[in-house]
Amino acid sequence: MATWSADLMKDKKDCLTLPEIARFMAVIRNPRDRLLFELMIQTGRRVSEVLMVRRTDLMPEKGKINFIILKKRRKDLERPRALKDVPPELMVLLDAYSAAMLPEQRLFSICRSWVAKLSKKYAKEAGIEKRVHAHIFRHSFATNLVETGAVRDVSKLRALQQELEHSSMDMTATYLQFGPSELNPAKEELWKRRHPEPEKEPSPAPSV
Repeated sequence: MATWSADLMKDKKDCLTLPEIARFMAVIRNPRDRLLFELMIQTGRRVSEVLMVRRTDLMPEKGKINFIILKKRRKDLERPRALKDVPPELMVLLDAYSAAMLPEQRLFSICRSWVAKLSKKYAKEAGIEKRVHAHIFRHSFATNLVETGAVRDVSKLRALQQELEHSSMDMTATYLQFGPSELNPAKEELWKRRHPEPEKEPSPAPSV
């Protein structure tokens, strides 16, 4: 049987460490860009989900944003939404930044390709040699949660799956490899539980 690590490994180069994130943010002077990347870093949302946020989606009194969730759309149905917590300090900044906007106006009127260019630009200025792309902040969000102990066992994995809005637990389980070594037995157990060995067919009776 394949081991847990055979199919579920992600390259650590596809994540930014907390010090690298600090360096990245330190070089950004543009207020819009700071809020854009801070929101991606703090919530782990997909780039397009962040770019679709409108003034009316902010809920300062609850400390939440009503995100449209992508990759979960069913045929002929509207895209689902999910309320996600935002750190109070960031919510204050977002509320002030968008105060003069119309209710349906997008907070960040740029496209995905421009976010990709900004990601490379600021990474270069910060001296980060990894290939920094817009989706790396989502990977970093999940990886850093696991590394800092927020996901201490498999029972917490469901919460991380729900936070990331992954359709499959297997997808979320890729991040467990970055957790403490004491999670190793749990990782193997999760793999076995979700990928059981096929039952062996009984051997034919010997001919007489």
